[in-house]
Order: sequence, then structure tokens, then C-alpha cells
Amino acid sequence: MICERDAYQRSARARVVCSFVASAMLNIVVWTGVAWYAGLALYIALKAEPRERFVTSATSIRIERQAVLKRQLPRSPPQAHRAAPAQTETPSLSLPSGWSKQDIGNEGAQNAVLWLDWKRQTAEFVPRVFLWQRQVTAYERRPSLRDAVEDVVTNIRGEGDKLYASRPEKVCNGTRPGWFLSYDKPEDDPPIHIDDTLYVAGDTIYRATYVRPAGQPEDTRTRRALNSLC
Repeated sequence: MICERDAYQRSARARVVCSFVASAMLNIVVWTGVAWYAGLALYIALKAEPRERFVTSATSIRIERQAVLKRQLPRSPPQAHRAAPAQTETPSLSLPSGWSKQDIGNEGAQNAVLWLDWKRQTAEFVPRVFLWQRQVTAYERRPSLRDAVEDVVTNIRGEGDKLYASRPEKVCNGTRPGWFLSYDKPEDDPPIHIDDTLYVAGDTIYRATYVRPAGQPEDTRTRRALNSLC
């Protein structure tokens, strides 16, 4: 009987110990879960909480909070950089007295002025001087005096004209490099003789042309006046 009572008491103590251990382990698991869940909720809350941001750029400095703009410097509008238009000079020519000037305005792609010498007119032709300017865009670069001369010479040869002279010559009272051309146009009606003086500035070709009937002696003063092209 005594042995049975001792065994019963030991069994009861074991059950109490086991219950205590089981309860402690359950509490640990539960509180660990609660702590983990609370930590996760706090992390999510902190992450969702709007924070201040300090943003810098080349054009503004601003502080934002809760997606509301607190301060922003005004942005400067972009400046359009445009190439300045090329300046076109107004050409001039000093002819001797006796020439009658007529402004014929725009003739095709060129601005031209015309003078007539009524004193030397023939039955078929009135001697004349043209002064004109033409901006050139056909070249990938700005045209040179050589470009302008080659174009005229190519045209002269293509039309079967007779070229007498092609040489450099100073214009604008000897201050600018120019070019002189002298040729006949025998196929014209009536046949004519032409003296040309050219110079180039920027993308514009300037040209003075003295036209008279073929075989008529030149007016020396008019021929020299071509060098006043400026």
C-alpha cells in the first residue's frame, strides 16, 4: 500500500511538471508570434509614413512632404539659340555722267539696278550697265570668288561665247579682291560684248555688267567705273 501511494504521488508530480512545461512553451510560441506580428506591423507603418525628401537639380531645389510641394525655385525658360541672319551689303557703282538709272527691282533670284546710255544707242541696241546681287545657297559652304567665276565661265563656254579676258582685279577702290571677265556673245541678236566685274562677300555674289553692241568701242570711263563696284 505504501509503495502504491508513493508511485501515485510521483505520477502526479510528473503530470504537474509536464503541464507547467507545456504551458510555458505555449506561452513562448504565442508571445513570439505576437512580437513578430507587432514588429511587422510597425515596419509597414514606418515604411508607409511619408518622409521628407531633399531633391536637388541643376534648375531647382525643393523640399517635399506628403507629396505636397513646399518650395520650388522657378525654372528659367529654355533660350532659343538661333543663328544670326547673314548681313547682305547694298552694292554701289559710280558711273560717269550720261547714264540714266532705272531701278528694275527683283529680276528672278537677283536684285538688280539698270543704267542706259542713250547717247550711244544704235538702231538695234542701247548700251547698258547692270548692277546686281544674288545670295547663293547651292553650295554646302559659303561660295568663294573662285566658285562665282567658274560658274560664269562654265556658262560662257556652254553657250558658245568667245572669252577674251579672265583675270583678278581689285574692286571697291582697290580694297577688295574681285575678278574681271570680257567676252562676246555672237549668237545674240544683235551680237553683244560684255565686260563683267565680280566680287563675293559672305554668301552673296555681287556683279557689275557693262553691255554694248559687238564691235562698238568701249567707253573707257565706264569700263574703269566697273572697278568702283563696292
